[in-house]
Amino acid sequence: MGTGGEAEPELGLPPFANFYHSTILRVLHDEEKYLPSLWRTPRKTLNDEDRRKICQIHQDDPSATQAETAKHIGCEKSTISKVLRNKEKYIRHGDIRQENWALRTETQGLQLTGSAIEERARTFASVGNDKSFLQSSEAIATGSQNPLFAMPPTLEIHGRNPITFESAEKSEANIVHQLGFAPAAAELRQELWEKRREIETLAKHHLGLGSELSYTVLEQSTWIQGGFNICVPIVANLGMSSKKLIFRCPMPHKLAESIYPGTVDEKLSCELGAYMWIQDKCPDIRIPHLYGFGFSESRHFAQFTHAEHRPLHVRLSRLFWRSFYSLFRYPVLSQYTLHQKGGNFRTPYMLLEYIDSDTGQMLSNTWEAQREDPDCRKRLFQGISRIILSLARIPQPRIGSFQFHDDCTVTLTNRPLTCTIVALENEGTQRIAQKDDTYSSTESFVSDMMTFHDQRLLNKPNAVYADDDCRAQMTQRTLLRALSHQYINRARRNGPFMLQLTDVNPSNIFVDEHCNVTCLVDLEWICALPAEMLAVPYWLTGCHIDEIVEDQLVKFTEVRQEFMVILEKEEPECSAEHTISITEAMRDSWDSKGVWYWYCISSANAMLHLLVDHICPEFSVVLLSRFEEVLSKFWCKNAEEVVQQKVKDGTKYKKELRRRFGESADI
Repeated sequence: MGTGGEAEPELGLPPFANFYHSTILRVLHDEEKYLPSLWRTPRKTLNDEDRRKICQIHQDDPSATQAETAKHIGCEKSTISKVLRNKEKYIRHGDIRQENWALRTETQGLQLTGSAIEERARTFASVGNDKSFLQSSEAIATGSQNPLFAMPPTLEIHGRNPITFESAEKSEANIVHQLGFAPAAAELRQELWEKRREIETLAKHHLGLGSELSYTVLEQSTWIQGGFNICVPIVANLGMSSKKLIFRCPMPHKLAESIYPGTVDEKLSCELGAYMWIQDKCPDIRIPHLYGFGFSESRHFAQFTHAEHRPLHVRLSRLFWRSFYSLFRYPVLSQYTLHQKGGNFRTPYMLLEYIDSDTGQMLSNTWEAQREDPDCRKRLFQGISRIILSLARIPQPRIGSFQFHDDCTVTLTNRPLTCTIVALENEGTQRIAQKDDTYSSTESFVSDMMTFHDQRLLNKPNAVYADDDCRAQMTQRTLLRALSHQYINRARRNGPFMLQLTDVNPSNIFVDEHCNVTCLVDLEWICALPAEMLAVPYWLTGCHIDEIVEDQLVKFTEVRQEFMVILEKEEPECSAEHTISITEAMRDSWDSKGVWYWYCISSANAMLHLLVDHICPEFSVVLLSRFEEVLSKFWCKNAEEVVQQKVKDGTKYKKELRRRFGESADI
């Protein structure tokens, strides 16, 4: 803030942002020079047939530029880029030929089984008119030969069905990198299975219920493997009854551990910090009970247990010291105490309560069927609203994540650790925010996030598929930097900040049969962030974030308004320790289109779509190729050299992908 009557500048931007902003204004002022009459051409709404034509043109003639294709179709060049990034959705349309059905089935992520192949082949045989086609289909159905139905070679990818070369080549993901996930996960599973007796001993150690009780690790077929963790079920036989536990281990190969050692412990520490903060400050949010946990070698294999499961003198001692810390406003002292077991178990872990059907089931299992029920929506929206408000009830002094320390305290001293940041670092994106970096202002946070996305473009080998695509991505990043001041709330630029769920999804929310929220699980990506980033969950209408356009946008707007009415009614009951209206903050972000800006910088892969669909129209801008040729040069010095290097990177990546699949190296 200014002092002594000195006026503050109207825009609190760093010098580079003012430079970008003024440059864009000059370019837009001379728009006729750069962008002829096409600038004001009304946007054409494409149907699936138009999108198929775009993809077919690109497949038939890869040298065709996006500008040429846009002119042929009658749409903007930026639309071509968006369609081509999702071409696997449109390129294969219904063809009776067997191989097309197989490829389409694989692309949709469905499993091709022998019985499915036989059933489909008999269908082909019954409807085919061509004699040879009929004979070949019958042969497939009887299993005597397979002339047309030879499946293309596939490779295993963690978290999905095996992938063909055709699908891998069209994927935006770094498939070469992901090919290492499956063997790494299998190795970790085998290691945990071989150490199952040690896991059972650790469970007994943390529960402290006596040596006469038995603990059993269940078979590997019952294990749950998510995006970042492996969950090992354990049954504790407690005399006449039994209890189920979850032994949850992070997967190092998904957390950039080989690139940045210590990331696994950082992720675990932040998740533990979130658990302990919610236990103390948000007791109204039902979360799984955390019995105990252990770190890796970088944290000296330290193990901790909840005081509730320790002897009476330990519980009384912890109660006294927690009261002492609270009285003198020291950092939050958790309910967990150092409780070493020894042994040689070196994998970080958490021992958690198992959430069974008595508590509820995952919302992802029921929401599709209940989404149209107004009573279910009301109860669900009430539950989610209360979670949002409870987390945001206490203002936070900086942007970051909670961190559990070896002295059992919890502080907001870790960088804001989100799913997007970890996933992109794991792909090779250079780390920008170091482990202990927090932010006292929104501008510095946005600047580092944009620098991080810049590094992703530079570091990802298949980040672009053509030179004009590279320029488009440079332009997007330049625009987002320049537009940041439009969406940062000046009054709250230095806080307070709000604790938020950055990766809440239907699989993290448990509900009863009436859609009442009964439990919240997976707290690993909770951060304190600007209030402007609070938003109604985008998945409420069953769409991905980049699919909320046209009719789906209308539908989402209606559901969002329904959610906001409930949120506004719930807010007075939350007893917030600040004067910020969460409802007003979320409403302002929606009305200003800021919600889409914040999704741009927090999303791993939706930046292009959100910028083109939601932000550019607010400024009457269409990202034509002439505009991108000019503005991309301001992304960095020697921009054209970067463009050529990224195209070379893409070619090298494709050759390596072909080698992995045993394809010809010719491109």
